[in-house]
Amino acid sequence: MVYLFSVALGPAQEFIAAARRTRDLWFSSHLLSELSKAAAGKIGKDNLIFPAVANENDLKPESDFNVVNKILAKVEGDPQELGEKIKAAVCRRLTEIKDEAFSRLPDGSYDADKSAAQIDDLPEIYWAAVPLVEGKYKEARAEVEALLAARKNTRDFKSTERWSGNEPKSSLDGLRESVIRDAAALEKLGVKKAETLCGVGLLKRVGKRDVRFSSTSHIAALPLILSLKDEQQVRQAIQDYKKTLDDLHISEQAFDPLKNSPSQVFPYDGHILFEEQLKEFFDDSQQDELRKAKVALRRLLKEIADGQSPSPYYAILHGDGDRMGEVIDAQGEDNHKKLSAALSQFAQQVKTIVEERHHGSLVYAGGDDVLALVPLHTVVQCARALADTFKDRLREFKAESGQSPTLSVGIGISHQMEPLEDALNLAREAEKEAKKLDGKNALCLKVSKRSGAVTTVKGGWDEDVDERLLAFVGFHEREELPDGAAYELRRLADEFNDFAPEHKADAYRKEAARILSRKQSKRGAEKVKEAIQKELLDRLPADPEKIADAVRSLADELIVARLFVNKFSQKGVAK
Repeated sequence: MVYLFSVALGPAQEFIAAARRTRDLWFSSHLLSELSKAAAGKIGKDNLIFPAVANENDLKPESDFNVVNKILAKVEGDPQELGEKIKAAVCRRLTEIKDEAFSRLPDGSYDADKSAAQIDDLPEIYWAAVPLVEGKYKEARAEVEALLAARKNTRDFKSTERWSGNEPKSSLDGLRESVIRDAAALEKLGVKKAETLCGVGLLKRVGKRDVRFSSTSHIAALPLILSLKDEQQVRQAIQDYKKTLDDLHISEQAFDPLKNSPSQVFPYDGHILFEEQLKEFFDDSQQDELRKAKVALRRLLKEIADGQSPSPYYAILHGDGDRMGEVIDAQGEDNHKKLSAALSQFAQQVKTIVEERHHGSLVYAGGDDVLALVPLHTVVQCARALADTFKDRLREFKAESGQSPTLSVGIGISHQMEPLEDALNLAREAEKEAKKLDGKNALCLKVSKRSGAVTTVKGGWDEDVDERLLAFVGFHEREELPDGAAYELRRLADEFNDFAPEHKADAYRKEAARILSRKQSKRGAEKVKEAIQKELLDRLPADPEKIADAVRSLADELIVARLFVNKFSQKGVAK
């Protein structure tokens, strides 16, 4: 008998998000893809509906192909037997990954038995199957998805007797006891001295050590790094800095070259360009060494960046398809396979868009889901490129309403010293808010400044929200609009709420015009150009019910745009 077979692997989002470092984040996604790949391989390429696999090699371990944790297939034979085979294949692959990663760990540095038990208990594998009758694909898909959802809600509860105890909980997620016995012996593998990690957390930290994932500090520092000219003075300054750190015995950790670095002049992780990050290389008894390292860094920045420090802010981009459920529901079996192929083609393009064109670091791209770290000066352009590519790839597939899928993108902008979990949550909140806008197909940015509240900017792609932001970035780059104008407009948004409706819009517009007309651009040398004043005032509606929100949105967009200015290219460092 022919069955429609659906399988889901977990844990997913909460497992990926349990991360203190970017490599924890990346490896979690990589591990989940490898386990899903093992499941898909056991089902067989020709049986798969989602994902669409063009080449058998795509399902081999460590291939570049990403498999998401939800698989749909058309199979023959006993589903129970297939489910058991999938479970065995997933567990076998997990053991292979664990054994390869832990083979490099020093003896006695961790509790091997407890680690293995915790990792063995990690996978959550759920499946459902229904007979597939000719011409009843849509009905069968609806039924199997309902059964799978019911099965996932009937959760399995495993005994923790094999690995529980009285040790401190993991510092990543607090779910399991620590297995670390000698943190100092694991320090070169990325485990901090005071860190407590369970077996799963330790696997995240030491797995695939040949892959170096960029730190949040590196992403923040990229505008400076990419601006560096390949000239003797710059190279000599970097070598002098490297020698100083080498003399302080931290060069081995600090100057580990990145593979595929976008800069040949500075092919290192940018965390060593921040004074606050230098602290991690010294303990409390080494304050004199830390002071010397900071002095050396200031000397370096004076030589390569006119004394300017890199911006400490970076972006996490989270994209997700709109109306995908509605579109899939409207497809028959053949069209569903074509849709899956289109999603696979999009996912393959994402890496080029994020990493090669916009200098970001891709965490994952599977189906209609994208997560990446991107520097501020390219993140808006990256988001637009992803949205346009997704829309183009999925154009021919429509929901019953006639609408094709689009991509909404959330961008969370955080300080590089903020906990990674908080930064991830900010990006996910932005993505959810983008998807709440009418028509979706939107962009939402949330900026979390360490000293203030979150600032939000949002709008539809069809409204050219990105082009408007980039135009405002241009105002700031050319020093045509002082920062004070945005903050005065922001205060104005709350000042005239009590005006009579017939005068409210006029009062707001006149006061906004007054603020802009008396502001000085070019560092106080010129008045704000009339064309710029008009462009900003034209954004304010005559509707008294909308005017306050419009003033507030305008101010927030100007404030956020200021963050995107690449001050290094503006100072003539990058040419």
